[in-house]
Amino acid sequence: MTNDLIYLHNINTDEIVVTEMTTKEQMERDAQVVAWKAEKKVKQQNAESLWKIKIAAYQKLGLTDNEIEAIAPKPEWLKPKENAELGGTL
Repeated sequence: MTNDLIYLHNINTDEIVVTEMTTKEQMERDAQVVAWKAEKKVKQQNAESLWKIKIAAYQKLGLTDNEIEAIAPKPEWLKPKENAELGGTL
């Protein structure tokens, strides 16, 4: 497998230089991407927990599901997404 490409744009000459990452750069990049994805997952889990706490508080106040949906709609990233290629949900 080849390494990712790096695109460098010199704004003074408008020249674009394309080089391939070194193996070390690629390994650092891959580790960085894994860390970003893990951080994103933790943030989403925290946000989901907070959203569920908020919904529970609204339910304790006696609001209906429709009223709660109007006040605090479910975030898009919590809703299952249809994947046309695989024919299922993610």
